[in-house]
Amino acid sequence: MTTFTAEYTAVKTRIAATLAGLGWKVAAARDMEISCLIARMDYETVVGDKTATISLEPWSESLMLVSNYDSEGRNILSANMKRFDPAMTDESLTEAVTLYVASLEKDVNSSYARRIHLNHPQTA
Repeated sequence: MTTFTAEYTAVKTRIAATLAGLGWKVAAARDMEISCLIARMDYETVVGDKTATISLEPWSESLMLVSNYDSEGRNILSANMKRFDPAMTDESLTEAVTLYVASLEKDVNSSYARRIHLNHPQTA
């Protein structure tokens, strides 16, 4: 099991608070403790709900925010990464996370199944 530093845990908690404010579902406490996962968001698509996740990975010289959303047979968010400095002010962190999520959502909304759903919503 990976042991996370106090610094990592503190940044992860701050990011989770920002994501919760943006409507993301923050991972359960145990998941936050034992994995890199921070939060998830479900998106309606023409083929049903699909989930995007955001995680904080401890890299050798920084902390990296990464995301995943499988569409068209691949993770369309694989290039969405943001390096975080643990010394960031709360204001800077909130701004960085908000911009990251906006970019992520633009990519998700451009995916094939999501784009069809947004342009031709189905009623139940």
